[in-house]
Amino acid sequence: MAFLHGIEHIDLEADFAPVNTIFTAVIGLIGTSSGSAAHNELTLCLSEKDDAKFGSLGTIPDALKAIRLQASKRDSAIVIVI
Repeated sequence: MAFLHGIEHIDLEADFAPVNTIFTAVIGLIGTSSGSAAHNELTLCLSEKDDAKFGSLGTIPDALKAIRLQASKRDSAIVIVI
């Protein structure tokens, strides 16, 4: 399994492009939930719509809400949840 350590440089054809996703800033989250998400499996959460799979009770929904409150208006954090 390969991991990215440090900064990744990507060449683009355009002169400029907005940075929407920073792959070195991924959050890993392990906790409990009452939702319908698969148990003990990796789940990628990119938005509040993805977060809704974890319901409203438990540690995961509370943590995801806090993460989304800290995100910028243009983009949100990448969260991988177990």
